[in-house]
Amino acid sequence: MVPWLREIAPELRYSAALIGYGSELLGFDDELSWDHNWGPRVHIIVTGAQFDHYGRRLVDEFSKIAPASYRGEPIGWRSRPHPPANGAEAAGALEHGLEFHTLEARLESHFAVRSLESSDTLQWLGFAEQKLLAFTSGAVFHDDDNRLGEARACPAYYPDDVWLYKIACQWGRIAEEQAFVGRAGQVGDDLGSRVIAARLARDVMRMGFLLERRYAPYAKWFGSGFAELPIAASLSPPLQRALLASEWTERR
Repeated sequence: MVPWLREIAPELRYSAALIGYGSELLGFDDELSWDHNWGPRVHIIVTGAQFDHYGRRLVDEFSKIAPASYRGEPIGWRSRPHPPANGAEAAGALEHGLEFHTLEARLESHFAVRSLESSDTLQWLGFAEQKLLAFTSGAVFHDDDNRLGEARACPAYYPDDVWLYKIACQWGRIAEEQAFVGRAGQVGDDLGSRVIAARLARDVMRMGFLLERRYAPYAKWFGSGFAELPIAASLSPPLQRALLASEWTERR
């Protein structure tokens, strides 16, 4: 990819990365991941003027010379339920995983804003945590002018006031249901007691992410991400005991 770009557009300054969605962004992909959105792909980030001049033309040019496979994987992907990029500042093709974007359009599609630098507290509270994680965790392969690096540094983690507010809210969630594990058990509602215990375990795990200043992934990779936190070594054993307990008195 880099030799081809250097040859066909030597003056182009760009960033190359993989951001937005996909288990591989978080390092959690496995063999089952191969059945959806799997295959070689890269996002080329350029300025608006560069996109107008190069974007769609280079996507079309790459379709003509793209190899049939890369490291044993078909270049057109085994399965691609997500459509290729297509918009005023985005271009891609079904034949391969190369896409061109402007940084502003990438931010807009991800966060509904074209810049994160001036985001206020309410905007921060509205950003989906998985979106923040995906934008800051994906690999960056090349970054000529560090524009992408600077854009990713801004949302690396919540501002302190947002972080402290989320911690306070999380303690509030835990406090609201803490007593109900035993209360449900007292009236013979063992299933209800288990459900509440599981909700509390999830909330404690979320607190673990907050205390470690890490974004939590969505449900499929929530436990896998939690297991990588330093705090997980001390929190996991009691959480497992509570969830596996056969009696509400022990679970409480």
